[in-house]
Amino acid sequence: MDAAGLRIHLFTTNRWVTGERFEPAERVARWLEGFDVALAVPSWPVNRWLGAMLRFYAPEIRALLLERDRVLERRRVELGSLDILEDRRVEVTSVQPVDLAADVAALERALGDPPPVRLPPPPPRRSTAAQPRSRKIR
Repeated sequence: MDAAGLRIHLFTTNRWVTGERFEPAERVARWLEGFDVALAVPSWPVNRWLGAMLRFYAPEIRALLLERDRVLERRRVELGSLDILEDRRVEVTSVQPVDLAADVAALERALGDPPPVRLPPPPPRRSTAAQPRSRKIR
């Protein structure tokens, strides 16, 4: 992120940087397809934003993950490191610059003019006047 909090890069790191369990790129890429943080806590807007960003940039994230795996394998051979995932010489493994505004504009141009949105008519309003009570017949 830049000083204004805007995303400027997507990137991947070696396992030791975040301490998570390492998963191969293909497996993680499959998880992107159904990723949804449908939780209100700790922040529903942040959770929705995160899910939207991951879905929007899914192709780029897939490519980054594949590059991460290629870099790790290449560095393992170059450095002779038996446990490349713990090697502190390998930190950031792939980087992709992003510009959300430009990417959205490009998508809008590619899609062309959207069809007009037709909303269904609103339901009829209920009268607020007192309704006559039904009488019980005995």
